[in-house]
Amino acid sequence: MTVKHLRALLALYRRGTIAAAAADVHLSPAAVSAQLRLLEQDLGVDLFVRTGRSIGLTAAARSSP
Repeated sequence: MTVKHLRALLALYRRGTIAAAAADVHLSPAAVSAQLRLLEQDLGVDLFVRTGRSIGLTAAARSSP
């Protein structure tokens, strides 16, 4: 897990879309998607619900430790 992964997650949480999150962190939408996939792999937990062209946070992503 890197700071880039966490920034992408926070930007997605705040903005709600990959495109808007990408603009916030100054990356392409593809790069943000890759960062989010890597974060899920690193943590071993599904953090996102992907349905077609939309993405949302799972309960695991919303919960705090």
